[in-house]
Amino acid sequence: MPPIRAVPRSTRLCVGLTVVGGILVIAGLATGAVGETLRLDRGHGWHGAVLAAEILIATGMSGGMLLVAAVVVWHLSIQWRRHAPRGPVSRETFAGGSAQHKMTQIKDLYRAAEEMEDAELSARWEELRQRQYELIRQYFEQARVGGTDVGRGPG
Repeated sequence: MPPIRAVPRSTRLCVGLTVVGGILVIAGLATGAVGETLRLDRGHGWHGAVLAAEILIATGMSGGMLLVAAVVVWHLSIQWRRHAPRGPVSRETFAGGSAQHKMTQIKDLYRAAEEMEDAELSARWEELRQRQYELIRQYFEQARVGGTDVGRGPG
């Protein structure tokens, strides 16, 4: 049984844009209400509050436009991936290279698994698990042979 999948980066981006945009719009509306109250009560000192409200609302609405753009790009990328040819994962793809190259191959394997539909991931689960095991083993072998400090990345 495959483990629970992590939330994709695009989903986190959309949720983040929604939350931030909503908070900015609500804060702008609240600030505008304070500015209007100041205008009615005192007759002065309300210009700054109204300007801040306009900026907050405009920024929140811009976040909404970014959200729409992110969803459109996300939808198009899903459509493109569905129509892109996908062959089997071959052992030759993952053969050879340095420890850093092995780490890149591990990341690529994870990305490929993340892009798969649930049914395909379930069907290929054992194959992907075996590839992961082989790549991690090869990574540590390469790191040991090459004298690479496994605990540290480049730089």
